[in-house]
Amino acid sequence: LHAVGLDLTLLRPSVIYGAEDRFLNLFARLQGLFPFMPLAGADTRFQPVWVEDVAQAVVNVLQQPASVGQTYEAVGPDVLTLREIVQLAGRLTGNERPVIGLLVAIGKLQALLMELAPGEPLMSRDNIASMAVDNVATGRLPGLAALGIAPASIGAVAPGYLGVRGLRSSLSSMRKTIAKRLSQSMQEAPHIYLTVDVRLDALLKLRGELNETLADRGVKLSVNDMLIKAL
Repeated sequence: LHAVGLDLTLLRPSVIYGAEDRFLNLFARLQGLFPFMPLAGADTRFQPVWVEDVAQAVVNVLQQPASVGQTYEAVGPDVLTLREIVQLAGRLTGNERPVIGLLVAIGKLQALLMELAPGEPLMSRDNIASMAVDNVATGRLPGLAALGIAPASIGAVAPGYLGVRGLRSSLSSMRKTIAKRLSQSMQEAPHIYLTVDVRLDALLKLRGELNETLADRGVKLSVNDMLIKAL
């Protein structure tokens, strides 16, 4: 691509995960349905990268003219096999199942059957072929650190949307509902803006204490969460 003469910056991510992904969420859901996990490419290594880190990388390269002509390896700090990733998804949702690695030929057959099933396949033969090579950084190209980004660990992020799906999911759902209703009211209802001075010292102190106790669960409360709950 660099040879075409355009001002390009290339990002080469490993597998991308995030709150609404079809990666960790899929493995978590499947382990809630089946007693074991037959897995092609179980020993293929990945370096999962958080979608928000990739998005920030896009923003940063657009703001840095010096990045033109460069290729960056957008990867996370952890190198995990697909087996370990599947086990992590199961463990965080309380549904960890035994993972049974499949031979390549059986994996291709499994993928073919999935391709023939109605709807978008969960796995394709192209996916199997791609897992013949580890999807990790080569170490020969700059990474996210060169763009000023400290990539998040999958172990720190994933519990926030997989682990004990209750608290974080309920907060996310509540935030989406509030944003939707506010946006709708702004468009359909007459409104005026009001300002008020509020002392939040005690609330901020309480929020800090609560966030310390919730840190190991990947949950972070905002001031809005607490105000709305109080109301």
